[in-house]
Amino acid sequence: MRVGAESAVRPVAELLVENASRYGGKLAFADDRRSVNWAELELRTRRLAGALGVTRGARVAFCLDNSVELVEGLLATSRAAAVGVPLSPRGTHAELAALLADCDPDVLVVDRRQLARIASVVGERSPRLVVTGEGPVPEGVAHFDDLVADGRSPGPRDDLALDEPAWLLYTSGTSGTPRAAVASQRSALWSPVACYVPRLGLSADDRLLWPLPLAHTYAHSLCVLGTTVAGGSARITAVREPAALVRLIEEFAPTVLGGVPLTYQQLLDSGLGEVSSLRVCVTAGAPSAPELRERVEERFGAPLLDGYGSTETCGKIAMESPAGPRVPGSSGAVLPGMEVRLVEPGTGAEVVGAEGEIWVRGPGVMLGYRDGAGVDGDGWYRTGDLGRLGEHGYLTVTGRANDRIVRGGENVDPVEVEQVLRGLPGVLDAAVVARPHPLLGEVPVAFVVPEERALDTGALLRACAEVLSAHKVPEDVLFTPAIPRTAAGKPRRAVLREGLAARQAEEALAGLAARTPAERRAALTELVCAETAAIGGASVVNGGVGGRASVTVAVAEVAVGGGLAAVDSPAALHEPARGRARSGGQDAAVRGAYMGRERSVGHAAAVHDEAPVTDAAAIDPHTAFADLGLTSMGAMTLWHRLGLRTGLRLPATL
Repeated sequence: MRVGAESAVRPVAELLVENASRYGGKLAFADDRRSVNWAELELRTRRLAGALGVTRGARVAFCLDNSVELVEGLLATSRAAAVGVPLSPRGTHAELAALLADCDPDVLVVDRRQLARIASVVGERSPRLVVTGEGPVPEGVAHFDDLVADGRSPGPRDDLALDEPAWLLYTSGTSGTPRAAVASQRSALWSPVACYVPRLGLSADDRLLWPLPLAHTYAHSLCVLGTTVAGGSARITAVREPAALVRLIEEFAPTVLGGVPLTYQQLLDSGLGEVSSLRVCVTAGAPSAPELRERVEERFGAPLLDGYGSTETCGKIAMESPAGPRVPGSSGAVLPGMEVRLVEPGTGAEVVGAEGEIWVRGPGVMLGYRDGAGVDGDGWYRTGDLGRLGEHGYLTVTGRANDRIVRGGENVDPVEVEQVLRGLPGVLDAAVVARPHPLLGEVPVAFVVPEERALDTGALLRACAEVLSAHKVPEDVLFTPAIPRTAAGKPRRAVLREGLAARQAEEALAGLAARTPAERRAALTELVCAETAAIGGASVVNGGVGGRASVTVAVAEVAVGGGLAAVDSPAALHEPARGRARSGGQDAAVRGAYMGRERSVGHAAAVHDEAPVTDAAAIDPHTAFADLGLTSMGAMTLWHRLGLRTGLRLPATL
């Protein structure tokens, strides 16, 4: 098919009828309990669409774990000209209550084992309840299989237009409240027809193994709709244990494996060897590290491909191809039909050949948010992510313009977590930032201002786990005298992130005390060189090299104390011919590279209490931190130490 032609995307009903005719007895979807072939799937979705008895545009929510029933339901709602709403059953009571209040479903489909819990969440709302699974069904509640078995119901509408609302896909927004992206059949099916079939080569011969939650857009796009477009077969599972996944791989012999970086790391750790059936592995949620990609491809014998997308784009914006070429660090080429422009955050001015905020428009973009626009008048969706465009349309995502945290593919809104923390006993204030993680990409870490110094970290985390999904619970809690805030009262997250990096450097340097001088020099050299990339020729900005402020303070503290007295500077290590003048037993190249001037080094060391102050009057109390050689992170470190040592709660405007 010609991507971009009007016939490229076809309605779900048309695809199901065609697959039933072409592949009737072939496996369509299987879960941990049952399976369905393409002929059965077409019949069951047709009957279910009629038996739901909903009006056009009605919302049908599914609070189900990975199952064939969830796939059938999401496809049947489009045949009923209704709107399917997949919800994760693993959310907390509060999270589910908020989502159900937002989407206000006309029909709610749940597992029978979850019925009592869901009934308490629904509250005064009265959607029609439908249950799946075995066991008795309460009066007034319908069973999913009974609806499917009832051949007396009227047939499906099968007239949902390609650009009418078809699904509501939830994502975490920056406001702290999840938002529903409204997807049409055209937008949701664009990734399958423009990417999965032509770029991944997904076909009727493929067998996809899917261990990730189907309530997520990645799964809805590739597993549910991708398999339907290609006419292939998919094995979905709700199990998360690596050993169980290994058994499924051996039994199902997949040609395509879906996952996130953690999935593949766990499979490597399990000892799984070459999988002869595999032709491609796909990942999302967080970029795969080069080392992980190399190990996966060497061990399993199939390429590991990255892609970039979002809930608001109903699937992919860019993706790699197994046929290549592959550009290290990039997410692959932008999909046909999708336009990407890079703009300067805050101004909207387009940038060329440099980093900018990623804006995207095209047939794969959502219709908008259910509670607001989300897409401007020209069709552009602003992702909030930063990136660069290379040759041939290859897109490299470099960071985010907003503060959303992506933990192993799961979105975490720091505002939501902060609201929970501030509501806990003993907590005066809180702020949440991201900390890099080798497998998950990043994890949330909380800075907490306690009412009392004896506040228990474990108790805080347990309290968070009662109202937040597991991926939203902070990985760690760090106590601080105050949260730095702007004049408008917003947390200064950049300062907190720098403070977090400073603490990590501090912890690394603390271990040097118990070592011999030679060991300290070797360890410190390793730390500095690891933290500093291509230092030779780097410019010094605010006392830092390459933007790594944590190195500034770490080296300033140790250099003045003599820790680097016998160590060549990293700059000299990278460029042996560079002059290395010594002054006063210190390496002037180190001081010059990291702090800019000798006076700043001395003052910074003094205020950090790492060197004695010979003349207290030498430092004017009104001196700006910048004039003392301190970056914003350095000021935060000083702030933290003063609070701990004096017991005083310093003002946020320090």
